[in-house]
Amino acid sequence: MGGVGSGIYIAAEFFPADIPLQIVTLVACVCTCIILLFFQQPSSTSPRWIPFLYALVMSLLPIGLLIHAVEQGGASRWGTPSVDEVAAMKETQTSFIGLFACICVLLSFAIKLKLSAIARQHAQKRRGQPSRAGTVRYGYSSARQRKTTSNTSSAKWNRQVAGMGGEWMPVMGNVSVFVAMGLSLVLNLRLTEGSNTSIFALAPILLLLNEDILLLKGLGDKQRYFPLAVTVAVYLAMNSSIHLMEMVRQGQNQVLGFTHWTFTLKNTAAIVFTFPSHYLFSAFLWDGLRRSDMSLLCATPLNVPPLFLADVSGARWLAGVAIIEAVVQYFVSRHIHIAGLKRV
Repeated sequence: MGGVGSGIYIAAEFFPADIPLQIVTLVACVCTCIILLFFQQPSSTSPRWIPFLYALVMSLLPIGLLIHAVEQGGASRWGTPSVDEVAAMKETQTSFIGLFACICVLLSFAIKLKLSAIARQHAQKRRGQPSRAGTVRYGYSSARQRKTTSNTSSAKWNRQVAGMGGEWMPVMGNVSVFVAMGLSLVLNLRLTEGSNTSIFALAPILLLLNEDILLLKGLGDKQRYFPLAVTVAVYLAMNSSIHLMEMVRQGQNQVLGFTHWTFTLKNTAAIVFTFPSHYLFSAFLWDGLRRSDMSLLCATPLNVPPLFLADVSGARWLAGVAIIEAVVQYFVSRHIHIAGLKRV
């Protein structure tokens, strides 16, 4: 009932005059709530239904966007729409994208929790510890017994998923994370026109990524911060390059007293100067190996000129983030080195 109620409310609130999108929204909310219910209160048949329900939810995103595009094309066919109608159509599309971004984040978080529970159960088996699920003591309240029964059912569900291979769950989680990240970047572009600071709020979504056999092989818990660092660096570099081209196209270089080539080369060099520090930090997050202090000493000063000479704000953000990363890398690697010496 929760999925039906939330679906009806969202459909009526954000798509009041669009019946096809209301139906898509209602079906997506109901299927999402059923998936979450299967995760929280698993049954013997739920692992068979979750992949199909998940595929249905993911397929509703392009279906809804296609329906909206057809409706938008039909409205323009009857005449030139007014400014208010165009704004209303764009707002409807933005709301639909935001809805599915939230759904994908919710699904990826639920899958992350379930995979953590399965990994914890396997770790207990390897250590030879008995599972607390299924332990019943006399004198406990009925609520405790219901909780124990639920834990036993969850343990059986985890064993059934592991028996089926379990490969589909990490893939589902990673697909949800990627879709959520892409939709969030689209919303960022529409609502903030590609703000540089928004990536610091969006990048933590990538912490929900999991190691799988299809998309992300070798991405374990030790590498969980690697996608964040790479995404922040790539986003800021691309955003800086786009803004640089827009500034040249609008002739802002002439206002600052530079020719096209001088302005472009100066800011491009400012962006490139930050790459060594970002590469060293990303490599450190991937393998955890301590680099020589000389490499940090050579790469970190390259970030100082972009802080003062770059005309693009994204390049200055790149340089500032690179300096912070170099400081963090130095102290963390130093701590790891000292801890290793103590053990030796």
